[in-house]
Amino acid sequence: MRPLPTSSPEMSAHQADPELEAIRQRRMQELMAQHGGANQQNAGQQKAQEDAKQEAEEHRQMMLAQILSSEARERHIARRAGLVQAVESYRP
Repeated sequence: MRPLPTSSPEMSAHQADPELEAIRQRRMQELMAQHGGANQQNAGQQKAQEDAKQEAEEHRQMMLAQILSSEARERHIARRAGLVQAVESYRP
């Protein structure tokens, strides 16, 4: 009767490493492909949101130009610029 070969954990882990590494690499490529596709969709959605925001701002500015006197519009723009600057420089 021939003795069964003993397999040490080191040996089986070492033998499985190339196969596991190939599986890991394949899975990583799949995830990267999915993530890349999601980035393109997100970029498209982000562009659409930015365009909509810009259009809304332009519409708002046109309404303000029609409603406010030139002095009031200048005060509004100056106040808004000050608020934007305060928010941007805020550090919690």
